Amino acid sequence: MAGGLSAPAASVVPMGIHCEYVRLSPAELRRSLSDPSWAQEHIDELGDAWAEGEPLSPEKAPFFSIEKAWHKLHHLLAAHGGMPVDIIHGGVELPLEDELDYGPARYLSPEDVARAGGFLAATPFGELAGTTTWPPCAVPRPISCRNPTPRSPRTWPPCSTAMRS
Repeated sequence: MAGGLSAPAASVVPMGIHCEYVRLSPAELRRSLSDPSWAQEHIDELGDAWAEGEPLSPEKAPFFSIEKAWHKLHHLLAAHGGMPVDIIHGGVELPLEDELDYGPARYLSPEDVARAGGFLAATPFGELAGTTTWPPCAVPRPISCRNPTPRSPRTWPPCSTAMRS
């Protein structure tokens, strides 16, 4: 996440809400803030390219989905209590051309992205997972970089992660 901005987003898909992140350069963020139509189109294009292309590592991908793991990740980070930034529900509203089902798209500042990345890099997963008692069916598993099911290009509209549990 370092070196750019990250805009959390989620899309409505059958049987659940997926959380998606878009990496924007400072220039792309400025343009997105001044031109919601361009922002909508750009984010859609990044999502389409991600869904149809070869998988990239999360560090290099301009678009990344944590799929339905957002809810477990939120509880994992909340139980630990040390996360300096709310990467699931936080950030500042990013206005888009279309109204979204689950609230506005949001973006994190470069400073917030750096703080979150620093915390996650310095905190072993076992330390995070050890702070929560998980029922057997809810034990967090590693998140895959791509959704294995094919999607049509228009099923990736950007939406908000500003959902409350």
